[in-house]
Amino acid sequence: MRHRPNKWKSSERGFTIIELLVVIAIIAILISLLLPAVQQAREAARRTQCKNNLKQLGIALHNYHDIHGMFPTGLSGSPDDNFGCDDDGYAWGVMILPQLEQTNLYQTLPITANWVGPHTGTTETGMGFIGGSANYCAIRGHYAANGTIIPGSETVIKAFRCPSSALPDRIPPVYSQGKAEHNYASSNPHAVGMAVSDYKYCGGFGDRGFGAKPRDLFYSGRAFNTRIRDITDGTSNTIAVGESAYPGISGNELPTWMGGVNSDENVLFKTQWPSTINAGTTPNDFSAAIDDDCPFSWHTGGAQFLFADGSVTFLSENLDTGYKTEPTTWVADGIFEALGTIDDGLPISGDAF
Repeated sequence: MRHRPNKWKSSERGFTIIELLVVIAIIAILISLLLPAVQQAREAARRTQCKNNLKQLGIALHNYHDIHGMFPTGLSGSPDDNFGCDDDGYAWGVMILPQLEQTNLYQTLPITANWVGPHTGTTETGMGFIGGSANYCAIRGHYAANGTIIPGSETVIKAFRCPSSALPDRIPPVYSQGKAEHNYASSNPHAVGMAVSDYKYCGGFGDRGFGAKPRDLFYSGRAFNTRIRDITDGTSNTIAVGESAYPGISGNELPTWMGGVNSDENVLFKTQWPSTINAGTTPNDFSAAIDDDCPFSWHTGGAQFLFADGSVTFLSENLDTGYKTEPTTWVADGIFEALGTIDDGLPISGDAF
């Protein structure tokens, strides 16, 4: 009997090489189109979280003002650089810890003078800034006496960290990023292990900004920490805090929430020449930064800033600065300068930025 083939059985064959290559190419194209969209969505989420962090800091600052009648000083160093401690002391981040639900952490810190009250020194009696003389050189002094960093300074606080930032959680013995490298273990052992922050206070233009250190307050003729009534340009026109998540030109100034580490640039940024938004460089080349006083963001095209009214605004790195050379007179003539000053008489409309 002759076998009759099953008419329902179809012939079987595999993919040809060409067909397989076409499928792979289509998948590769789809992935290449999808990945940027996913990355953009993730960055948008990180940027939103960064904005929320700044808003949280703004609420804490205003709660502090409600309690003490003034905003905290930027850095509680000595008001006289002859003491050698004008850049060493607790920072504004320490002072608002209770307002950030970090009361237990705050109470562990060896704070030896009240934050609120007049300075008891010889030349600045009655200034009324926050931070007493016993807190001068708090960071180096503690290390010299105990051989360790200040207990609690290693605590990473989410409100002080931008999720887009690639800075380490804590200051390492040796830090490298792009062409920037610094050996903290040899030059700043009192800082190794301290938690990093991505936000700094605005020292502003000509030391007339929202926050400053006592020495700046003294030499600029300001008798007190900033109070709301002192911001005559308007709280919605004055920068209070901004992103400044970079280690400086030589890599030796990683920002911290604890305080100054031989430099006020650890906790303060400025809006005067030559400090521009994002320092004229990128995260891949910190060594090319224009200046170590610059605000800096890991977001593309600019940085986010908390204003004194509690609002948060993204400012372009191309924002008009108004300066080309170091000023000979302390008169703000650009948008960025004016936004960094509390009382220059040049309130800037939101339409300008």
